[in-house]
Amino acid sequence: MKYLLAKNNLLHKLSEDIKFYSERIKDKVQRPTSLPSSDAPSLSQDQAACIIQRKWRGRKIKETIVKSPYFAYLSLIDPADEQQQLSAIMFGRHVAEIRQSARERVDNPLINVQEVYHRSVHLANAVTDAFFKEFDLPDFDPAKNTYMPITLLKNNPIQDVVDYFKGYIPDLQLVTKEPYSIAVLVIPKNEDEAKKKQASLLQDKVKNLGLVASSWEIAENLKVTKIPYEQSNIDITLDPKLPKTKEALLDSEIIIKLNRIATSGGRYPTKILAKCLQKMLQDLPELSPQAIQRIALMLDLTNTFYSQNYPRYAFCVYAIIHEISLSLLKQTDEATLEKEFARFQDESFTTLLDILALNKSKLKESTFIASSSTSGVSACAVAMKIVSKMQTINGVAPKVKIFKPCYYELPNISNLNTANSTADADVFMISAGPIVNPEGLTPGVDINLFVRRNIINAKRTKPVAIVIDATTSLYKNMKLDDDVKKLVEEGNVSIIIHESHQKFGLIHSDQAQYGRVFGWCSKKHFKEMDLETIQENSRDDFYKHVDLRIGSFISTRCQKILEDIKEQHFSNGAILRNILIQTSLIAKDIVTHEDMQQDLNELLFF
Repeated sequence: MKYLLAKNNLLHKLSEDIKFYSERIKDKVQRPTSLPSSDAPSLSQDQAACIIQRKWRGRKIKETIVKSPYFAYLSLIDPADEQQQLSAIMFGRHVAEIRQSARERVDNPLINVQEVYHRSVHLANAVTDAFFKEFDLPDFDPAKNTYMPITLLKNNPIQDVVDYFKGYIPDLQLVTKEPYSIAVLVIPKNEDEAKKKQASLLQDKVKNLGLVASSWEIAENLKVTKIPYEQSNIDITLDPKLPKTKEALLDSEIIIKLNRIATSGGRYPTKILAKCLQKMLQDLPELSPQAIQRIALMLDLTNTFYSQNYPRYAFCVYAIIHEISLSLLKQTDEATLEKEFARFQDESFTTLLDILALNKSKLKESTFIASSSTSGVSACAVAMKIVSKMQTINGVAPKVKIFKPCYYELPNISNLNTANSTADADVFMISAGPIVNPEGLTPGVDINLFVRRNIINAKRTKPVAIVIDATTSLYKNMKLDDDVKKLVEEGNVSIIIHESHQKFGLIHSDQAQYGRVFGWCSKKHFKEMDLETIQENSRDDFYKHVDLRIGSFISTRCQKILEDIKEQHFSNGAILRNILIQTSLIAKDIVTHEDMQQDLNELLFF
């Protein structure tokens, strides 16, 4: 019986509901009452029939959505609604596409079946083809040129890359055009081996810097083109009794179900996702009545049928974040944008203090800085832009030393000269979390051990900035010890953290391209004017790029829960890794180093 319950979600749900309602019935039976049982209210035949019909309809809708989630979802949107084209392009899309054989994949016919990772390959598809056609490039010829849609960021400008490669590829063009918010990089194809190599290096550089325009940006820049997409005969109508306003939704039985899951202790594996939904639903942006109803429908079906099914529950979160994303696209008034940007800054400030266990009253020698960007690597590029402004003792550009483990793209991001030794370096780059590279699994760097060995024990007096990749790190492992804190408080060490939110920070939605950089820069080694310029650029990028606002919306509402999700992944990864080691399916060996994190149950990867 236990095996059946574990394997059959419906039986498991039925068992859980029987337990839950049995307790309620038992409580009611034992509760004293002055009314005879014959006076207890009962349902009329019409009421009972209505409940049965609603449950039956819910099950049929659920089955339709499971069978064809893409077309079922589109059928819920009025064809006259401008949102339908955006949803036709974006619904089911991920930055890292789910493999075709996966049960949870949403088959969007506008996604090239060979797509793997958005910025790493360029495949012809209906959406990019339509954009290039609408953009109306002169002499458009894919046989003669490679075309790359480019995001335009002030804190990570493509122009720097173009200026560098112009010397090697004279005919290189960056084309911008009103009213489009993205550009097109035109790279001539050439039979000359030297130029061909430079063209390849250029494409790698653009990808590694996270400068390929996001899926959202390409979709929203189709200003006039109507994408022909396959229609379906699926016809699901929204129940008119579903809530149509945020207030009605929050006051509905649907939210009572959600709250029960979110506060269930260990009873529901989906509890952590329900908590995120609680936070986001309480602070929804302005949505149409139809969008509220779609959210209500997805919530009701998911809480009813999938409260024990983590992947299916995550799909509900995906659908709701999709609705929120569409709303954020429409946010253009400066007051709302500034309010959200200020919220991003405040949350980043509070989170960074907590990560490093710092006291803001003791940081008078440092300046806080934060910027969002269109991926983790783009955030790293912004971090490198920040440290490039560092004032060195001899007045020359700072040099960088990259320590292993290191994410494979990072060496191609740095715009600084490489130092020959630790003593010669002005900037240290480390990863606080584990990394898997060809040489194997390498634990992350313990910041305190690293600083003691390379700064305190080395009696270093030269200014230094430490750039830390926190993407695969648990925040609890990044707290600074008192002797290390003192270096930051005195302005002798600057710490800048960058992280991708696509791994853990999007609650499994994986649709926006988002990363963040934040840190404390020493007032002794950084000019206030330089940091203010970067901060203003951060504001401008935030206003203009919806991916940044989507990522920020999630993190500002759910930051602490996002860290819980990350810890859950680490815990599950440790369990799986230990099982595989014990069954001799993988080797237990890791790549060790002198500053590594010591807890081998926090390696995440296997």
